[in-house]
Amino acid sequence: MPERQTLHASGHEHVAATHASTLEVTTDDYLTPAGDCIVGVDADRAAADLDPDFVAACRDADATITATVAAGGHEATVTGRGDPRLTFESERSVVLRTSDYVDDRTVLVGADRAVEGVTALAGRYGVSTFFVGLTVVAVGSSLPEIATSVYGALYGAGDLVVGHVVGSATSQITLGVGVVALAGPLAVSRRKTLTYGGGMLAAMAVMAFAVTTGHVVSHVEGVVLVCVYAVFLGTLYEHEDYDELADPPDATPRRAVLWAVVGLALVVVGGHLLVTSGRSLAADAGVPTYLVGVVTGLGTTLPEIAVALLAVRRDRDGIAVGTLLGSNITDPLFSLGVGAAAGTVPVSASVVAPLAYMAVASAVVVAVLAREGAVTRWGALFCLVLYLPTLLL
Repeated sequence: MPERQTLHASGHEHVAATHASTLEVTTDDYLTPAGDCIVGVDADRAAADLDPDFVAACRDADATITATVAAGGHEATVTGRGDPRLTFESERSVVLRTSDYVDDRTVLVGADRAVEGVTALAGRYGVSTFFVGLTVVAVGSSLPEIATSVYGALYGAGDLVVGHVVGSATSQITLGVGVVALAGPLAVSRRKTLTYGGGMLAAMAVMAFAVTTGHVVSHVEGVVLVCVYAVFLGTLYEHEDYDELADPPDATPRRAVLWAVVGLALVVVGGHLLVTSGRSLAADAGVPTYLVGVVTGLGTTLPEIAVALLAVRRDRDGIAVGTLLGSNITDPLFSLGVGAAAGTVPVSASVVAPLAYMAVASAVVVAVLAREGAVTRWGALFCLVLYLPTLLL
């Protein structure tokens, strides 16, 4: 016999129902416009008030939990699953989540829908937030790496180009994941971890092959890298799951285009200054050029970390993980490939050790995500420590 619980709550003029992955009913009798996930206030019960038998049933990982929200003659049904981590300790609210994130308010995870669906761009093109994170956000936040790669290739600074990609990729999968997971447990399904994490490791393997074979990435190899990236994205698009879609946005894209043009111009200038100044710094300091690339790669990782932090704070783990893993697919294939297509990228044997460590550290983080389904705060600290050897190789 299924366990059932009923909660009664009131509506409110500030109910917006626009959150991407969370639905909440609160016992508070007030609501501000910032509460975009709340659909009911002044509830008569919170998570801590639910029946113990119901709580026990929800803690079964194989449990299917269905929640029906009814108001004004309309109904919406949300289906999710149970989780052994559910505590039901909140005395203030109950929360349904599309992600695997759990706190004291959570009553189900893996919901098939939330109040918003997904982002506006995902709604326009019919793809999931994770795919948006992997492609649009990942490519956009990788523009500094792309510009640096092009200028580095044109100036013959191959070690700086490879070091920059390695530094950026390693810092994203270690520092990036660590910092974001400190803000809140970073969760993603095992299937997507294996798909996108496996894609990231494959991209790094292709890059390593191109770099270590003859210690030069030629024009042809650069074009091949870009084509491999395009094929990878095309394959992902064909196999995407479209269970969470949003309504198309109402706003026109003119302002976004203007900001994109201004941003691109700044990135182009910055890439030129980074390569020319980086080469001079390496010569003056007597350090390998690739090491300067590794350090500057850390700096250009900040956009990815900022985007991922913003996403996880809005409970959009898909975009957060998609951005970090996606950039680590974009940089080894697309960023390096575009640079090599513009001008060959000669490299020395000194880049082999950092390149190998990048792949090892990435494999470790993917293994943690695949096994645990999330990076907790202890895992976040481990990821931060994983970055340190990058500066010593």
